[in-house]
Amino acid sequence: MKSVLKLVTLFFFATSALFAQETVTDTELEEFAQAIVGLQTINMQAQTEMANVVESTGLGLEEFEPLYEAKMTNDTEALSKLSEEETKNLDNILARFDALGAYYDRMAEEMITKTFTLERFDEISVQVENDPALVAKLQAMFEE
Repeated sequence: MKSVLKLVTLFFFATSALFAQETVTDTELEEFAQAIVGLQTINMQAQTEMANVVESTGLGLEEFEPLYEAKMTNDTEALSKLSEEETKNLDNILARFDALGAYYDRMAEEMITKTFTLERFDEISVQVENDPALVAKLQAMFEE
């Protein structure tokens, strides 16, 4: 009896997984491609604005990068060498980054949900990652 129950359970999970990933239609793939382009635009806007935040403090991006890395990796030795003003400046930049990140995340989510649920967008992303035929179709759409 236990082996029958195991087989039924295994069959249930196997068929559930198959049905959970509905195939990606050509229309969905076209809309997905448009969403990717939109997300890239949003990402470029975010990067530009973040660079402007850094430069508005008087730091160059090359100067900021090691400070950011030290903060993200909690490099206490590098951080201890900063003056109080530099530490405040860095913390201010990172707080502004957090606010910008939240704003651009909302923009990206709103752009995606005009066409897809977030779950469906994620499903399509996974299928594209795992299906060379979908990748080829998507690349062809980008080349048009």
